[in-house]
Amino acid sequence: MDISQLTAKERQSARKELIKMIDSYNKQQKKTRRPSFPLSPPSQDLMYKGVVKVTFDRGYAVQTKSLLLESTTTAGETVAQLIGGMGLRGTPADYALEERNKRTGEIRVLSGHELPLKLQVDRVQKKPYLELRLLQVRDPLALPMMSSRVGGAAGGGMMRTDSEDSLEEDGHNIVPKEEVIDHGVAGVEMIMEEALQDIPPLVKDIQERLRLLSETITVT
Repeated sequence: MDISQLTAKERQSARKELIKMIDSYNKQQKKTRRPSFPLSPPSQDLMYKGVVKVTFDRGYAVQTKSLLLESTTTAGETVAQLIGGMGLRGTPADYALEERNKRTGEIRVLSGHELPLKLQVDRVQKKPYLELRLLQVRDPLALPMMSSRVGGAAGGGMMRTDSEDSLEEDGHNIVPKEEVIDHGVAGVEMIMEEALQDIPPLVKDIQERLRLLSETITVT
């Protein structure tokens, strides 16, 4: 809604309707019996503020962060705040916001320009149990990997699987969880043991090179 195009009467009417929606939202939050913060009354410009809770699964624990948002705060701006507030690595491009309906199980990934707080208010009547989650859509520390399906001499580029194409159609390069390798403690110990086994031959090779160098210097 473009507020600048509204007359004073239309703006007043829109504000009254928004007050009803916010009041309904606040009442719905109380019914959940979970700690919550009521939304502020809207300003004359139909702006309001509120606190939203966002969860992030770190693998070993689920972290929760409460953010004070304005009705005009975008999902992209929210992600940027969460990265700093949760102490995460990477940039907003590495993460996305997911909207989950706890009652129906419906899940939707928000685009960067959507307004999380406004969405919560707009959908309170139909979807009163919305939960926001932060998703890591790509590893900020991962190096680019060459695909095993490399094009021929004509193409020379990387081939993409159908699953990769379908994931990127939504604007997110999401790595399926089952493909993520977790070496674990035992795996790390095995890797270290293999690395240590390579050290003696390396030392022996260096010693031999030094011996040959010493003989060369002596002859000279």
